[in-house]
Amino acid sequence: MDLKECIRNLSASTASLPRSAPRFAALTLLFGLMLLATAPLSAQSAQLEDVLAEGRGYFMAGIHSQDLSGLNGFLDRRDLPTFSESRTSIGGGGHVRMGPLHVGGEGHALVRERTSTDDFERTLTGGYGFFNLGYHFSPEERVDLYPLIGIGGGANTFSTVEVGAPSFGSVVQNPRRGATLNQAALLLQAAVGTDYLVVLDELPGGRRGFMVGLRAGYTVPLWESDWDMEEFRVTGGPGVGPQGFYLRVLIGGVGRVRDS
Repeated sequence: MDLKECIRNLSASTASLPRSAPRFAALTLLFGLMLLATAPLSAQSAQLEDVLAEGRGYFMAGIHSQDLSGLNGFLDRRDLPTFSESRTSIGGGGHVRMGPLHVGGEGHALVRERTSTDDFERTLTGGYGFFNLGYHFSPEERVDLYPLIGIGGGANTFSTVEVGAPSFGSVVQNPRRGATLNQAALLLQAAVGTDYLVVLDELPGGRRGFMVGLRAGYTVPLWESDWDMEEFRVTGGPGVGPQGFYLRVLIGGVGRVRDS
């Protein structure tokens, strides 16, 4: 079973959750807070105590399972091709670590999905970003393990365009050859990550190097707007907020400054 299939199965097991998910969001937040509450147990580590500040910046790429059951059901009932719920995400992020405290942010783009019929081509794109708070464990000097919670926002764009190369005159006489719909969402995430640090320079005032990491989590929309087309509100459309599991690889740089 490949990575996309594993994430698709995990997402299917949570498909019965309501899209508004107020109770699930609260449970997710509580889960994150419970993880953070256990972190002081690692604060006795000497490696954490002597770190004044650390900065990390990284590229992130992976798979995100997006709940498109509403949109795909709408399309399927009209005998139109549906979209894959396993989305490729590409983005980046960074954080500052002050002792064990993790404060940072990240942003991601979901790679465009495209379907087509004889007459029309349909595309789905999206992106989102989070502000994150977390807490670092250090089971070994160069290994970090951290739970985090994040809140942020995202947007999706669903476009329908007529296939072909119409003449200028036909476009002027009949301009309605496609539509672009947009939807925004307020998002919550809970995640667990691990980083491995490779030190390149060990200096009296700190050290520099690079990192590779892995982060797994779950996102849920707390609120989703109606769809809009240019300046007009479009009612009755399904939600497509990125509710589901994700798994990402992180590659980036690290700089530490030690308290003298």
